Amino acid sequence: MTNKRNRILTLMAITILALAITGTASGNYDNMELVANTTSDANGNFSFTDIPNGEYRLASVIYSSAMGGMWLTNVSEFTIENGTSVNVAFAMRKNDSNDHNAILSYLDRTTISGRTVSKTGSAKVGTDLVLTDMNGEFVANTTSNTTGDYIFSSIPNGDYRLSGVIHSSAMGGMWLTNVSEFTIENGTSVNVAFAMRKNGSNDHNAILSYLDRATISGRTVSKTGSAKVVTDLVLTDMNGEFVANTTSNTTGDYIFSSIPNGDYRLSGVIHSSAMGGMWLTNVSEFTIENGTSVNVAFAMRKNGSNDHNAILSYLDRATVSGLTVSKTGSAKVGTDLVLLKCIVTDEETEPEEPVEPEEPAVTTIFQFFGNATSNDTGHYVFNNVPNGDYRLSGVIHSSAMGGMWLTNVSEFTIENGTSVNITFAMRKNDSNDHNAILSY
Repeated sequence: MTNKRNRILTLMAITILALAITGTASGNYDNMELVANTTSDANGNFSFTDIPNGEYRLASVIYSSAMGGMWLTNVSEFTIENGTSVNVAFAMRKNDSNDHNAILSYLDRTTISGRTVSKTGSAKVGTDLVLTDMNGEFVANTTSNTTGDYIFSSIPNGDYRLSGVIHSSAMGGMWLTNVSEFTIENGTSVNVAFAMRKNGSNDHNAILSYLDRATISGRTVSKTGSAKVVTDLVLTDMNGEFVANTTSNTTGDYIFSSIPNGDYRLSGVIHSSAMGGMWLTNVSEFTIENGTSVNVAFAMRKNGSNDHNAILSYLDRATVSGLTVSKTGSAKVGTDLVLLKCIVTDEETEPEEPVEPEEPAVTTIFQFFGNATSNDTGHYVFNNVPNGDYRLSGVIHSSAMGGMWLTNVSEFTIENGTSVNITFAMRKNDSNDHNAILSY
């Protein structure tokens, strides 16, 4: 039902790391992604909690001063199924087939620091610095302080590009830049002193593009020009992906802050009781470039070409909550609950021969939305759930009568952001596939 997620757990000093992996051979640590880490306590015990089903590698490392010094390691690979816990006892030994440096590399975090200076060596205060990887992916940004100093903290091993940019008013105005590329290895800190210079080979706009953030503001007004107070405004990208929403205030003013460059659609909607009631709307499309702010004045009008329901759908959010109980009505604590959203798609196929018109075939799939566990009173809640059709499934293992899986499944619809409350009586029911629920 779902793709099994391969993960790795690693331990050192003894510290433990959790890393996600895909198709990695035994003993190989390439292409692994850190999931979590921990360190064994004073009694040598360690624990990872909330680990999903999947295939894992647990690796441990500690340094011993015995016999002139050596690294002790151990690695174990195992599978978690049906949420069954695993206990691993690690005998720490010198073993050259385990790469202690590969394990340690997941623990290395360091700082990148330095100073931005002018050509005379004085502090170049307020220089913007952008740290990216060598593929141009943004990592972090900062600004040099009143002494020209800057710092990036907790940076992992890897190859990086650090770019600095500041505008100078000298000689009619110019952009000063500097770019440095370097590698962090073994968590060794890096210090980069940046002499800020005019350099046509560095694209100051490309550096600034990582920093560009703008505001979108304006006023919602009636046809007479008076403030249209508490108009709902929804900002989406041009693919319809939700970005943010707000409501115009008591003077009709609104603002969206820290919006990056891009193409946007701003939609406003409010209900008017005039003439028996109507929805007033307005929609504007625009582009933010170079972090330049945008001001949009919205005259709210009845306009049949704007779908007020489509705008409102971005605002409707509800809670799904309830109680998980036993057959006697007492709280069934620790029940796992999985919420799936029903997605219906048309299947359009070209007939081989002319046929009578039929209803279009549809495919219904259930897409994972979220999961929760009932608390010590049996209660659970899912927040911020949009309108739609859903399936809620509960599952818990009971040790009664030699052991059995108790389940319950409910399907429901959320409309107009109306919250839903479901009490789940957990029962043995072979028509519900507990493995399918657990797979999420």
